[in-house]
Amino acid sequence: IAYRNSGGSVVLVSNSPRPRDGVIRQLQEVGVDAAAYDGVVTSGDVSRGLIAAAAPGPVLHIGPERDLPLFDGLGVERATAGAAQVIVASGLFDDERETPADYAPLLAELAARRVPMICANPDKLVERGGKMIYCAGALAEAYAQLGGSVAYAGKPFPPIYVTARALAGDIRKAEVATDRILAIGDGVATDIAGASLAGIRSVFI
Repeated sequence: IAYRNSGGSVVLVSNSPRPRDGVIRQLQEVGVDAAAYDGVVTSGDVSRGLIAAAAPGPVLHIGPERDLPLFDGLGVERATAGAAQVIVASGLFDDERETPADYAPLLAELAARRVPMICANPDKLVERGGKMIYCAGALAEAYAQLGGSVAYAGKPFPPIYVTARALAGDIRKAEVATDRILAIGDGVATDIAGASLAGIRSVFI
């Protein structure tokens, strides 16, 4: 808040597969002051652009029902694995119990048909309540190993940084020079690697 009061701008960049409105609600629920940031960009936001380009589908969604807002208003036809022309992976159906190994037959079938995948959350593992949970990135990694084509929306891949920089420019009403951007994050493989690929200075916490 002090940084923003001194004239700085803050854009939060998240690998959440849900659009920013849902993440903002989550931040409010855990007590994050809205005065601490100017805007939010999620992997879900970037994914929606990729999904829209693939519309009307048919699309196979791999992930929990809580991620269905990804498709709101895009006119996408949801389909079974046998009919799908595109895969959207936002996570595991039951990430409390399943592992990527449970998806091996499904992924092999889809890879054999050369169905492209959109990975809505490149994270492979996250900690939740002291337990390690597999994410869509783990499925995407397994799919790529089978020869499947994967488009990644979130960190550390470039599209989310392009979107975040565009939002920063909108907020400040001017393009922001690369040397005036600092990325702060706690993930070496996502936050820090992504900043490096984008040519942005970073601080690991």
